[in-house]
Amino acid sequence: MTDSAHLTIETLTARYDLDEPATAGSVAAGAAARRIAGILDSLGWQSASDAPAAAVAPEVAMMVRACVRGHRQLDTVRRNVAELLRRHSHPLDGSGTSVAGWTPFAAQLLDRYAGVPRSAAGIPA
Repeated sequence: MTDSAHLTIETLTARYDLDEPATAGSVAAGAAARRIAGILDSLGWQSASDAPAAAVAPEVAMMVRACVRGHRQLDTVRRNVAELLRRHSHPLDGSGTSVAGWTPFAAQLLDRYAGVPRSAAGIPA
C-alpha cells in the first residue's frame, strides 16, 4: 500500500504536535492517547476486544510518536498499528486474523486522529 493521498506525514505530525508538545511537563501530556482511545471507541473497538480502548491507545500513541519523531513512514505506522490491534482482538471464528485484515481499521483510526475529513477519507458523512 502506498501512502494515502488523504493522510500525510505533515497532517499526522501537526495533530501529534498539538496533543503532545515538545515541552517537558506539558499539561497536554497523554492527550494523544486519550484522543486515540475516543476514536477507537467510536469505531467500535469494544466489539473486537476485551482490552479497553484506554489500555490499547497509549501503545498506538507511541507508534504515532515513533512515526512523526523518527521513521516518518505512514505505511510502517499503519502496519504496526494493524499488528497491535490484531494482537489485542478476538478472533471471530477461532482463527487468527491477518494483519492485512486490520489495515483498513488502522488507516481509518490514523485518518481520524489526524483530522482527515470523513469525506476525504472515503467515509460517508
